[in-house]
Amino acid sequence: PRFEPLIAAVEAEIADLGAPGAAVAVIENGKVTFARGFGVKGEGVTDPVLATTLFRIGSVNKVLTATALMKEVENGHLDLDAPAVDYVPEFELAQPDWAPQIDVRHLLTHSSGMADYLRIDVPPSQQTDAALETFLTGSTFANNVWLMNPSGAFWNYSNPNFYLAGLVTEKATGKHYREFMQSTVFDPLGMDRTFFLGDDVIADGDYALGKNEGYADIDDPIAPDSYENAWGRPAGYASSNVLDMAKFVTFLMDGNEAVLSDELRAELSKKQIDMHTFFDLQSYGFALFVDDFAVAGDDWYDVQVVSHGGDIPGFAADIMYVPSTGFGLVTLANADRAHLR
Repeated sequence: PRFEPLIAAVEAEIADLGAPGAAVAVIENGKVTFARGFGVKGEGVTDPVLATTLFRIGSVNKVLTATALMKEVENGHLDLDAPAVDYVPEFELAQPDWAPQIDVRHLLTHSSGMADYLRIDVPPSQQTDAALETFLTGSTFANNVWLMNPSGAFWNYSNPNFYLAGLVTEKATGKHYREFMQSTVFDPLGMDRTFFLGDDVIADGDYALGKNEGYADIDDPIAPDSYENAWGRPAGYASSNVLDMAKFVTFLMDGNEAVLSDELRAELSKKQIDMHTFFDLQSYGFALFVDDFAVAGDDWYDVQVVSHGGDIPGFAADIMYVPSTGFGLVTLANADRAHLR
């Protein structure tokens, strides 16, 4: 009964947002105490969303990538304060003095200065595991991404930071991105239904179809294989469900040394860089937003909230937790920008 107000709020909000469906998981003191699907898996579909239903998670993927990279720091294979070109010598930008400025730490804190660049769907040649390296070390990337300011000068959200973070970790592990994510993060946490390939999602069978309103060149509804980009994976192409993501949020809160030492896990949510936004009450860790406040309706709370959201055509995702209370929340929805508040 204590979840009835939450259920009513979610049902009202997905109707207001125009989302066909959503899924929600609540974590309290290390345990999932509520997990449920709402609505249907897609417009014109009668199958209900379940707590197990797969959705694209967009940029929530970035903190998964950061976790795997930090494991290689723990293993002694990466130095956060070393230039990224120490690990990827072939990486270049248009000006010869740009790429050497970028340290590994800059990638995880969105402070490299690289301008944003993303193509939602790419040709088949850029959909293979090898494409992360071949595309990032090729002329198309170098000619489309530039430094807006010297590396380390300030925070600006930019997807290329995490493409390069993924490639740096590939070099450290000797494995393709999908492989090291599976062995470093997913397997140890029991995230056995988190996938990068649309074919794997389709084979699983329990997936949502995205409602697309903002991308004219992508058909609606969005199926798991409607678009793909292998070099974009480290920044946001995974599909998962609220139960798997609750395992990851629990790891962020409580730790799991099979994945990452407590010392380095704490670095993920540590205030690494001041974003200079919202009265300087917002900071960024390693792929996590760290806010020193929460707002609910007209009420203001002096409490730290750690979070990250994700947007990708047809889907919206959010993870958040409150370190001082042990409360965590995962929400996934199958419509553009349908973030449940």
